[in-house]
Amino acid sequence: MFRVGDAIAFQSTINYMTFFKVFTVQTDTRYVGTILRFWSFCLICLFNTFHLVYVKIENIDVDTSEDLVVILGGMGILLICIFSASSSRRWTSFLHNLIDFEKYGKPDGIEHAIERGNYWAHFFGLYYIIGTVIYGIVTYMEAPSCHRLNNEKNLHLICDTFVAIWLPFDIPLKSIRLSVFFIQFVLITCNVNPAAMACFLTWECTEILRCHLRHLKKHFHKMVKEGDVRKRPDGIGYWIRYHNHILSLSYELKSLFKISVGHTSLISGLVIGCTENQILKSKPLGASLFFLGWMAAMMLLCHAGEILMEETLSVADTLRDSQWYLADLETRRDMVFIMLRSQKPVHLEAMPLGVMNYALFVMILRTSYSFMTLLNQSS
Repeated sequence: MFRVGDAIAFQSTINYMTFFKVFTVQTDTRYVGTILRFWSFCLICLFNTFHLVYVKIENIDVDTSEDLVVILGGMGILLICIFSASSSRRWTSFLHNLIDFEKYGKPDGIEHAIERGNYWAHFFGLYYIIGTVIYGIVTYMEAPSCHRLNNEKNLHLICDTFVAIWLPFDIPLKSIRLSVFFIQFVLITCNVNPAAMACFLTWECTEILRCHLRHLKKHFHKMVKEGDVRKRPDGIGYWIRYHNHILSLSYELKSLFKISVGHTSLISGLVIGCTENQILKSKPLGASLFFLGWMAAMMLLCHAGEILMEETLSVADTLRDSQWYLADLETRRDMVFIMLRSQKPVHLEAMPLGVMNYALFVMILRTSYSFMTLLNQSS
């Protein structure tokens, strides 16, 4: 357990991800979760693709924005869960190193940051569960319009399901259709919630890295002001080792993020654009819940990337603004190399190109608007 004083770091996030069989070091449990997610992709995204193709072939006047959202968003969510599960051992090792304060001391405000992360993680995870439930209720209430369309145009759309599917045969019994509805609900919940928490975990880790970096900068001011920088046990050598330790943690987070979540930037513009079109045309309440959830996750990731970039860059500013002239000549020479090293920030890399920051978030919004306009013009 990641205990820091009276607080337990990442408690709510890890509880959600462990419950849904994503964050675990047990290989057999990871296999169970991966198999579950593979079948969820087959049962939801694949059959949803059949529905999209059927609607286009038959030229049915039905909005297919939900199909595109399920296919694109479902693929992205599935990959987050699978990659997070496959790298859970690395995540565990990284989280232990991140909150190991034995060697370099505990940063000020770390317990507050941990408690705040646990508090918001609880509501963040709860939103995706409640949002999925409400989405299902809205979908079920709209089922009569689907039945009416079948009767009027002699179609073979399968109604009473959580998301639209098509099969080469009808399902006449409502009990079977409701069983499909329930299975879809469970599988979607088992994918959406842990994927969202993987995004939240990235932000939590960035906040703790921010505490480390602020502790590092505060110690430098103290060290230079008190003097005797080279001979004291917590002098310049200690400070450089701590800085390298923080950088190694930052690069490990960068690597884990790119493996687990980095691909979301590639599809987010399309997913958000389809969701916006769905809000305007077919399912305003349910699509709005999904829109807010996806936007919140992307905003957290871009905010985390911006924090990491700014905080790693600010180390050079700390050295420049300190009383560096009080240090001896050899220490001042070391400070030049430290400042040169600090001019290269650590980024959370998006896939395939770019970095996660506010500029990328704005670009995603612009892309989503363009895609929504294209969908409006083509339908």
